[in-house]
Amino acid sequence: MLENLKVVGHNYFLERPNWVYGYEESSTVQTLLELTVKRVEELGGEVIIWLFHSLAWSYGSGGGAKFLELAAEQRDGSAALVSIPILPSPRGSDVIVEPYNAILGLPSVFEYAHLVLVLHNGAMYRAFDRRGEVIEYK
Repeated sequence: MLENLKVVGHNYFLERPNWVYGYEESSTVQTLLELTVKRVEELGGEVIIWLFHSLAWSYGSGGGAKFLELAAEQRDGSAALVSIPILPSPRGSDVIVEPYNAILGLPSVFEYAHLVLVLHNGAMYRAFDRRGEVIEYK
């Protein structure tokens, strides 16, 4: 399924890091949902949909919220939704709206997902840093 996604709307979301842009860009979210529903139907039986998304940026917070809402509307009981949101860290924040994006995205995560496993970006960074596995991009 991932090979079909490519990077849909990548520049759009990088230029507009607010939650509202991810939430209102429903064509991209709708495409992702259609691919997911198609794959769930192909697999048949009970399926778990894992959604890893960063709540710092527009697509992960707003787009993730919209995806969960739309998936909940179409749910027929055959697929469980597991959301793994990654909360922003003050250490690595690039944009001032990251905490606001997280606050706006969390209500949908907790309302529509069957299971939520919250990760913190700072804790993940520290864990990888201790192991010497952090990659610095320049």
